[in-house]
Amino acid sequence: MSESQDDPSTLINVIAQIKLYKGPLKRSTSFADGYRPLFQFESGKKTSGQISLRGEKEIEPGQEAVVEIRFLKREFLGSDFGPGKLFEFFESREPLGKELFLKLLQMTTFK
Repeated sequence: MSESQDDPSTLINVIAQIKLYKGPLKRSTSFADGYRPLFQFESGKKTSGQISLRGEKEIEPGQEAVVEIRFLKREFLGSDFGPGKLFEFFESREPLGKELFLKLLQMTTFK
């Protein structure tokens, strides 16, 4: 078996307070439900995740909202992953926003 087949995936759903930055070198348009940026919990380690909006149709630059975020790999979320953790999201080198981890909804490991 390859290494990826030996490594189980973990479905992780969290509630987070998100802020989409506004300004130069930031996203100039809104994003909708299902947005999939890269997230950084530890320096130099990024992972993909999917944002589900809760009660909003879109998030505009400068706006804050409570969202649900889904991740598939626990290993990229850092050793201090949990409520109270601050992290950022990206599409390139510059962060587009930040989140505050509020609540763990689900963590299920499967092979």
